[in-house]
Amino acid sequence: VLGGLVALIVIVLIAVLLFVDPNDYRADIEQLVEKETGRELTLSGDLELSVFPWIALKMGAASLGEAPGFGDEPFVTIQEARVGARLLPLLRGKIEAGEVRLVGARIRLITDEQGRNNWADLGEEGESAPEQSQEPSQLPTIAGLVIEDAAVTMENRQEKTRQTIRDFNMKTGRLASGEPFDLDTRFVFDQEPTLSLGVQLNANVTADLERNSHQLSKPRIDLNVAGQGYPQGGIPIEIRANMLQADVAQELYRLDGLTLATTWKGEGFPDAGVPIDLKAADFNANLAKQTMELTGLDLTVAGGHITGALSGQEILDAPKMQGPLKLDPIS
Repeated sequence: VLGGLVALIVIVLIAVLLFVDPNDYRADIEQLVEKETGRELTLSGDLELSVFPWIALKMGAASLGEAPGFGDEPFVTIQEARVGARLLPLLRGKIEAGEVRLVGARIRLITDEQGRNNWADLGEEGESAPEQSQEPSQLPTIAGLVIEDAAVTMENRQEKTRQTIRDFNMKTGRLASGEPFDLDTRFVFDQEPTLSLGVQLNANVTADLERNSHQLSKPRIDLNVAGQGYPQGGIPIEIRANMLQADVAQELYRLDGLTLATTWKGEGFPDAGVPIDLKAADFNANLAKQTMELTGLDLTVAGGHITGALSGQEILDAPKMQGPLKLDPIS
């Protein structure tokens, strides 16, 4: 009986690969998306389907139209995307997604002169929203997430500001709620026309989505600050820490073993720059109570050395800071 079932599954999979061409459903998919969102979906690239050991769909170039009144450029464009799920766990009712890959995504987020934005209509609920189940749903696992060469443009026409995240690349290990995974990401943030901030982050991350509590172990952050008023080539900043914890549900945040090092340069500073080294043993913030504690502060700036600690009250509404600070004798 088992052999017969296996043979039947193999025959069905072969039949799907031989007789099902996802490109035959291109027009149906485009019409369905336009019906549900009111926006035109254009699938200009090929659709490819694979079945074993993953049920996977690979999509070529595609675009989603813009909301009325926000211009003729697409809201989203992509060069390539791929997503799949392992077949055998799916037959048992469990979702194990494969590596999710997104290449060349371009997203435009616009707020117009009247304060309307071009994504609000995508979140509107229908007349009859489905009833929410009382039982918590099991979150799917993902073998990994890969994003290559993505960009997001954020334009506020009311405030006449434009910000861009470009050259965004990300790679993760296996994603499962509450389990650690490696994260490697880099991107450039532009605040036009004055600031360009390069960011590279490496860390081991544990994201507990059910509890909304997250942790970064041994985060390594490298920044490069450039733009108007900064030297050519920018100013590199190196940030390290032992651990960053964020309990978003309880509004509790903790940073352990922070170190920051840079040499600040620019107009009015010595040609060699001003060395800055900052260390903090422990930082705790309770946003619900609006309190903070900073211990083991050790700051060296241009030969001046400051040590101490700080505590804060009403840190969001009307910050009040107090604590001992000591400046060592300087030349």
